[in-house]
Amino acid sequence: MKYLLTFILFLCLQHAYGQTDDISSRMAAYALAKNSDQLYLHTDKHIYTNNEQIWFSAWMLQCGSDSVPLHHFLSLMLVPADLQVPVKQQKFAMNNGYSYGSLQLPDSIAPGEYKLVASTNIMGADSLPLALFTQDIRVRSLRQSEFVAAATLLEDTAGRKDLLITVRNKTSGQPVRDAELSLWCGNSKVINARTDKNGMYRQNLLVFTAASASPAVVIAKIKHKGDVEYLQHKWPGAALVRELDLRFYPEGGSLVSEIPCTIGWESKSSFGEAVITQAVLFEGQRPIDTIKTNEQGLGRFVLVPRAGATYQVKPIKWPAGMLLKQAPYTLPTVLVQGMTCSVPKAITGDSLRLSVFANGYSQVNMVVHNFRRVFNQQALSVKPGGVRVLVLLNEIPKGLTAITLLDSNGRPLAERLFFAHYNHKAVCTITPDQKVYEKRQKVTVSFQLSNNQQPVTGFAAVGCAQANRFEHSKHQDLESFAYLYTELQDAPPYRTGDGFRDAGYLEDLLLVRGWRRYSWQELLAGNHNPPVFNSPAITGYVVPGEGKIRKPVSITLLGGQNSVTFVKTDAKGRFQFSFDQLQVPQEKKLFLLTGDKIEKNTVVIEDPYVALNKKLASVIPFNKTDPDKYLQYAQDMMLADLKKVKQLAVVTVKGYRGANSTFSATNACGDFVCSYNKLNCYGHVGDPGNRPPVKGQTYRMNGGGVIVYAGCGMGENNKEYEGIKLGKEFYVDDFSEASGVPKYISTIYWSPMFTFDKDGKASASFYTSDISGRYRIVINGVAGNNLFYATSFFDVK
Repeated sequence: MKYLLTFILFLCLQHAYGQTDDISSRMAAYALAKNSDQLYLHTDKHIYTNNEQIWFSAWMLQCGSDSVPLHHFLSLMLVPADLQVPVKQQKFAMNNGYSYGSLQLPDSIAPGEYKLVASTNIMGADSLPLALFTQDIRVRSLRQSEFVAAATLLEDTAGRKDLLITVRNKTSGQPVRDAELSLWCGNSKVINARTDKNGMYRQNLLVFTAASASPAVVIAKIKHKGDVEYLQHKWPGAALVRELDLRFYPEGGSLVSEIPCTIGWESKSSFGEAVITQAVLFEGQRPIDTIKTNEQGLGRFVLVPRAGATYQVKPIKWPAGMLLKQAPYTLPTVLVQGMTCSVPKAITGDSLRLSVFANGYSQVNMVVHNFRRVFNQQALSVKPGGVRVLVLLNEIPKGLTAITLLDSNGRPLAERLFFAHYNHKAVCTITPDQKVYEKRQKVTVSFQLSNNQQPVTGFAAVGCAQANRFEHSKHQDLESFAYLYTELQDAPPYRTGDGFRDAGYLEDLLLVRGWRRYSWQELLAGNHNPPVFNSPAITGYVVPGEGKIRKPVSITLLGGQNSVTFVKTDAKGRFQFSFDQLQVPQEKKLFLLTGDKIEKNTVVIEDPYVALNKKLASVIPFNKTDPDKYLQYAQDMMLADLKKVKQLAVVTVKGYRGANSTFSATNACGDFVCSYNKLNCYGHVGDPGNRPPVKGQTYRMNGGGVIVYAGCGMGENNKEYEGIKLGKEFYVDDFSEASGVPKYISTIYWSPMFTFDKDGKASASFYTSDISGRYRIVINGVAGNNLFYATSFFDVK
């Protein structure tokens, strides 16, 4: 059918319809009720090994006006995909919505898939964090132990499946007796056992349930004389079924009889992986078109649907080993009465063109909004030939915006997403002074920042690490996160992770995600109450050594930001900390002394965030992972990508192991001396070669000079508390200290608050380490009213 289109100029922010104020007020109330403060975390890389540090910078990108000053600290926890309980958690001070620091990975951490979960101290009505960010990371264990271990699957004719663990001394080859074993699969119960006199242990695998594990891998932890190793073995059950999943998204939301419609479609596996698919479109039994998706699993085709017809898609090419679903892949039912909208270019600049068609409707209300604010609402008369609309976007902010078509009762008939002012960009260019460097050579990098082609000041977080420590599937750049993924649900992944820069990908993405997570039915229902949030206090109480607490007790806090502070209990011995009192340098701990004249008092600290993190970890969703791909990737990393880093473990594994740490030695105050005789050395936190300082001995200081160590002075009865850490700065090694020990450092530069001058210029200098290969520079930041992301590479030979 040929349509003659009426042309309408649509100026945003003109109030041209009587119900505008009503919908505007409802949307404002709805947005307030649905408010979720927006938190972003930038890490130095995605793949870590035991004993490394996760360097991070965290920003509050969006906050409700009432909650801005209440975000006092950032809570970080590391959650393994199999157990889904925190294995490491720490708090970091947050000022003006900004936090930074590093999280030390234990030497004995289990290898596998993890989520780094970031939140703040503000909780919503559901008692979960109001601001939340998750980053997928991968951990590889590169320990060098004095024993070797192996896992072998044994299966008899009756179908019994056992896992045989064998442990032998690496040097002599003799069996290791009484090695401590822990075995689990997913969140199953943990089996604890020991090897026998032959260095063996046999475990029946029927006691585990693999259904809850992703990947379905049995993990065995072996510990002997302080050394720890991990073995991973694929669950021996039936092979996981991977099915082809196809979904179809008519533009505007519906197929309407005799109205041409662009249909976006998506092809992925049952594990959520995007797959390339070619298929034939059928009307009834008649083939009418051949369609295909790209490597992002996205595609589009045009259809003029007929009333009463049924449409289905039959795949003809899809990945090998993937099954088709038994149910047919059908398109939505064709409506006789309905409305559609067509946007030829949804990634646009300062204006938007669209066409509106309808069957059974002569008038429609058009609303331009972002589900937080209504920019315009206007009544449109839709003639049989349709209506063409030009929307001027001068007053609309950059980002995702929606056009929704409503009937006279305010019910949505069609909706289309578009991205306004996509061409208004902040651009950062990264220029290393060379393309190829030697080991331990100085690198100088120049940065130039512009906003809408004009130099501009700004700030960012920037890091440089081995390129093989980044993984596309785990990439979350600031632009894509803030402009896309916070607004869209389950967006199909882009092959390099930074899909925001590919306008073609964005066009397909907005077509298949036209209906967003917000609900018009909820919006129009009303009764949207303002958000309820709170900040749980960290409290405690004093347990007397003798008798009962009958009057307030004074508690002394040592080691904090202010050196010495005091807290007074009530008459029953209870007290509450302010968050400022709990701030402590990152390498230190707080120590609480109680008393006045009462001896042997002890302190119990009630930290509600420990239980909150445990609850949060249990509900964080993890993607399904194919165990074959997971184990192959783990093997590849162990044998190739990180071979040089393994050499570091060989060099340092014989370092001192103190009682206060699984991998380095500190005293009760957290003080240590590195192998270069430097007290609390910035560059060697957590090194196995560290040792506790000795009172009266002279040590070198950070920044130069020497100091005589005065001792710690902490007694056995004092209470330790990690406190809220004040983030430390990254130590850039200039190799001025001569040493024959190789330095295999994966992250060679990190700056959590990198600033640009008024001309948009900035520079950074650092040194390469003893690892050759390709390195990647990554920067995420803010320039005026824009966000930006950039990356660059150089090589070390």
